[in-house]
Amino acid sequence: NIILTENEIYQKNNKIDSNHDDDLLSKIHYINHIINEDDFKQLIAGVDVIVLPYYEMGVIGSGPTSYATLLNYQGKIILSRTEIFEKYSSNFFPDSFTFFDQGNSIELAYKIKTINSKKHKILQALKDYNPDTNAKTYLESLIYYQQKN
Repeated sequence: NIILTENEIYQKNNKIDSNHDDDLLSKIHYINHIINEDDFKQLIAGVDVIVLPYYEMGVIGSGPTSYATLLNYQGKIILSRTEIFEKYSSNFFPDSFTFFDQGNSIELAYKIKTINSKKHKILQALKDYNPDTNAKTYLESLIYYQQKN
């Protein structure tokens, strides 16, 4: 199954032709309403492929991307090629994601059909970068600044 949230759906100009791929269409679920965090985590954990087709908007992070990285058991995550996603990948999860060019629905469709799991890359990176190491870094920073002042 593939789940796309409303913010992550291209402006309805990238539709899949239902005459050609009924099986694929039955596996795509659009969420056009706000869901609670626990339900979102369950969805992320249970899908086959995660697609986050953001446009470059100057965002500094993505909660859905963090959840996908930590919770998706398949390791099949497709991200649009944006500056923030490329930095996230190169800084913390090298070679862990599949990228496609923003707005290129043909490339995205191809990547959905041919994606291979990169779970082993994600698990390797999580040894160094994970919620525990993040918390440790924040605590060390707080202690450092507290001692400095």
